[in-house]
Amino acid sequence: RAVASKTLGDLVRKMAAVLLPAVMPVLHQSLASPSPTIRQGACLGLTEVIRATPNHQLVSFSSSLVSAVREALGDDDDEVREAAAEAFEQLSSFSESQALEEVLPSLLRDMQSEDGEVAAKAQAGLAQVLGVQSHVVLPHLIPQLLRPPVSPSNCQAIMAMSEVSGEAVHRYFSQIFEALVPAVCDEQHAAAAAHAVALSVDDDNGLHFLMLALVPLLKADNASRRRGAANVIGHFCKNTKVNYDAHIIQLLGALFPRLADPDDDVLKECWQALANVLSSIPKDKMVGYIPAMRKEIRALADNVPPGESLRGFTVPPRALQPFLPLILHGLRFGAPETREVAARTLGHVIGVTSPTALKPFVVTIIGSLIRVISDRFASEVKIAILQTMGLILQKSGASCKSFVTQLQTTFVKALNDQSSGVREEAATNLGLLMQVSVRIDPLVNDIVSGVGSGERGVKQAMLGALAQVLLHAESAPSEKCLAQVEQCLVAELASSQGESMSSIAQLCGAFAKVSPAPRRADFIQKHALSPCKTWEQRHQQTCVLACVLFSCAKVLDETILAKIGPRVKQSLEDDRVPVQEAGLECVRALLLAHDSMAWDETCDAVLPNVVALAKSSPSDVQLRAIRIIKVHAKVLPEETERELKSFVPALMEHVRGKALRVRLASERAMVHSIALKREPQRLDRFLSACDPALKKSLSEYCSRVLTRLPEESDDEDDVAPELRL
Repeated sequence: RAVASKTLGDLVRKMAAVLLPAVMPVLHQSLASPSPTIRQGACLGLTEVIRATPNHQLVSFSSSLVSAVREALGDDDDEVREAAAEAFEQLSSFSESQALEEVLPSLLRDMQSEDGEVAAKAQAGLAQVLGVQSHVVLPHLIPQLLRPPVSPSNCQAIMAMSEVSGEAVHRYFSQIFEALVPAVCDEQHAAAAAHAVALSVDDDNGLHFLMLALVPLLKADNASRRRGAANVIGHFCKNTKVNYDAHIIQLLGALFPRLADPDDDVLKECWQALANVLSSIPKDKMVGYIPAMRKEIRALADNVPPGESLRGFTVPPRALQPFLPLILHGLRFGAPETREVAARTLGHVIGVTSPTALKPFVVTIIGSLIRVISDRFASEVKIAILQTMGLILQKSGASCKSFVTQLQTTFVKALNDQSSGVREEAATNLGLLMQVSVRIDPLVNDIVSGVGSGERGVKQAMLGALAQVLLHAESAPSEKCLAQVEQCLVAELASSQGESMSSIAQLCGAFAKVSPAPRRADFIQKHALSPCKTWEQRHQQTCVLACVLFSCAKVLDETILAKIGPRVKQSLEDDRVPVQEAGLECVRALLLAHDSMAWDETCDAVLPNVVALAKSSPSDVQLRAIRIIKVHAKVLPEETERELKSFVPALMEHVRGKALRVRLASERAMVHSIALKREPQRLDRFLSACDPALKKSLSEYCSRVLTRLPEESDDEDDVAPELRL
């Protein structure tokens, strides 16, 4: 048949005008033969005739040629259709527009037929055409296949097209996915077509076009588009055999932000797509993606309001499952730098995960952290791990009960580390551990023993840890244990040096909190309210008093409270700056405890001293005094209005000053004292009663500066109940 068709072509080339009128009817009749071999031969003959006939002679037979090719493309035999596709290729080289306009619509109509056999033949014929002329056919075919709504038969055609079109279909990915992805999650035929097109990619060039088409759809305004794009990406990553490592970071950057998507269905699809991407990464390459993963998770965490959780780590069941294997692998097997990044990434994850979602993974996470911190690594790695442990204890402490002994041993050991950062984190974590530990006495005894034998830096860490343990313990230590702590405190107070004063004072406050009332009163009288011979003693006692007030001002008896006001006033009038600063901390502690104390009776007398320090004193004392005025305005807004006659002149002296820190602090104090946005009438009432000069300057300042300042700010440290020296 092949030889005969070539021979026929040679004859037609020499005598086309004579032979064509005789040959064409024979070929047409042969296409109607019941024998597939004869029909195939007719198609081969058509191909050679078209190839051999000059164009000017072929014009008069073009209609019959198109009709013959169209009929053959719908044949039920594969070999006949394949031969017909070659004939179509030759025909399109002669008259491309006629071939496309008359053959393609016929095939598409047959594909819509309710007769499944006819539709299947038409689809097979279209596939053959695409196999030989995809670059010619696709520009005409794709707009017709994607005309909305995309029918199931058109989706079948798209699937067939993707299998045989090769690279030619890549440049049409954007059009195809734009049309299909909105229906991917709701219509099975659309999903099958979109998945088939994506999986047809078999090289880097195709991957490039696929990402260009799908990734932008993840940011679409329409939720169905975002959801469909995520579905196609997830299916592709799970089932493709193409290496797409070069695009993993791009996919992480596109999918991670969608973990905060407001639509639950979109969020779940993106979560699943991320799971498929991460699960495809070989273990030997996991550590390379941890920095990119941290970058994306950190960006997400920065936008989560305090106290809330990231939806992507909470909504899906076992939401952390896809992310932990990669992070924990980096934590356990990465280089020291990678381990630090992995630990901090884990911290970001825990920080924005709800306790309920975190609970199933606590054992795995804690176990890995304990194993890693026992190795010898740089302090940065240990600090990152300890901070992550602290976050777990805050979020899901009850789930850590089985690890209490190991964690306690780990933290106590870390108190002896050479790095001060490691020691500080260990001390903080011991306090957090007390929320789930019931055995306080042995731990207190161990730390007290360490205080006596440790070097200066270690001793400070031990004192800080002991304070944290006492402050956060669920139950008070035994009387014998308290006696040991008091003995330790008395020794440290007698030999304390400047740098350890803060730690000792904080421990004094914690000790006072957990002690019975008689022991507490006796301790405060001896070490915070007794007569002093030197300014160092005054400073020490004022620091101790401040920490006692921060930790237990609300439970002090009236006898002690009556002595506190005069002692604080003396501190504010002292000629030594450290004593004044400690005295101001006492005032701040009293303000924070105002709801359970008689502020007017106890400490009103110290406000003039605070104002005086805010006006004229060294800049550090000025700054602290101004912040005290701001705290007063925050916690006692009504009383603040009565004190504006003294507060405002003192603050106005600094709002135009050259000392930047003092000026900014004065502005914040003015914002809270005047309460211009929260209570505009307050300013009017004050202006009506103040002198003309102040009235003019204050009015100008309020309209020019205060109206532009936000009422809320990032100065919450001012209301933190702990010593700030």
